[in-house]
Amino acid sequence: LQTFTSTLPFLLSACNLFRIQNANSPEGVASVSKDVIDRWEAIDSALRATMTSHVASRASSTQGSGMLRAFSHAFPHMAVVIKAMKRRVLRVDASLANCTGHAATCFGAVCGLLGIDEETCASMF
Repeated sequence: LQTFTSTLPFLLSACNLFRIQNANSPEGVASVSKDVIDRWEAIDSALRATMTSHVASRASSTQGSGMLRAFSHAFPHMAVVIKAMKRRVLRVDASLANCTGHAATCFGAVCGLLGIDEETCASMF
């Protein structure tokens, strides 16, 4: 429960970021601007800064990367955007201090791309 309550703001921020972008984009989920990916990465970095355990950070990052891989196959119409996010996650070196692509921000982003509202996103997470 503690992990959920501490990651909830980041989950919802990522969800809202991509849902608003998706609603305002004529291409829908086919493309996302570099600015949106940069802002998502900033949300993810803020989440990483709040994590006190390097083990939890590494586990969350591994889960997030796995989610992106699974979601890119499950939702092929969003594969371009998800692969761009995955490239950004993998761009950072693999040291424990630089774990990126946490489960909450990855899940929130995909929920936003799917147009899922905050309450449903939070309850599914």
